[in-house]
Amino acid sequence: MGLEEALNSQEQSIIDTIKLSKKYTAALAKWKKACSEGRVVDMVKISSIASSLIKELTEATLNTEEQWQFDLGSYLDGEMWIDEVREYASDRNSLRTLVVNGELLSSPITVHSAPARGCLLLGKTSWFKLRPTLVAAELKRLRDKTENAKSQDFMESLQLAWKYLSKNDEEVKFKEIYDLFCLTPGYKKEVSPAVFGQQIYALHKSSMRLTKSGNRCIIELPTGNVKDKDLFPVTSEDGKVLRYYTVRFA
Repeated sequence: MGLEEALNSQEQSIIDTIKLSKKYTAALAKWKKACSEGRVVDMVKISSIASSLIKELTEATLNTEEQWQFDLGSYLDGEMWIDEVREYASDRNSLRTLVVNGELLSSPITVHSAPARGCLLLGKTSWFKLRPTLVAAELKRLRDKTENAKSQDFMESLQLAWKYLSKNDEEVKFKEIYDLFCLTPGYKKEVSPAVFGQQIYALHKSSMRLTKSGNRCIIELPTGNVKDKDLFPVTSEDGKVLRYYTVRFA
């Protein structure tokens, strides 16, 4: 049984338990009303019904809890999560994905599992909403966000940041620019490192290279030993991983 099916089964059991809880709550309300009106005979009858319902509700709750036997660690440690996400990405979202070395590639990001933490990593972003249909939908959203990125405006903002940070017109790390942008209240919450990387990728694969002031945008990939924390990795549509490092304008 896959995670999607297991979650559907658990959710249905919870729905049934909620229905039972509503019956119990309704019985309590009737019991209270009978008490407030002094209808002692009805109080005894309704209290018996409520007592019976609470036993059913307790049993249903325990059964629902015991029903969940899904081994999340094994699921994330294997490749079943990849198969499920790819199935829903293709069938429901018409999204093309690749698998390379046990990792799911969905341009512009790489997705891999973190079993010890019980989550997936979408690029650098921890993702705890593991239902495969939701993961597939998020990958589609990220793909669309890249394709619809306002690359010209993004390039203009990069140039402004570069002018502020650059010394002698030298290249500036994207990490420095991102940290500068994050000084704006709410920016980091709205634009995660993964999304920022997507914006770089959208600009890189577009034909836009000149700013409104006529300067040429030059995006550079790392050479030699570079710290991972200074990079913004993005997976291209053909499965190639691009690691964006610096930018300069000339």
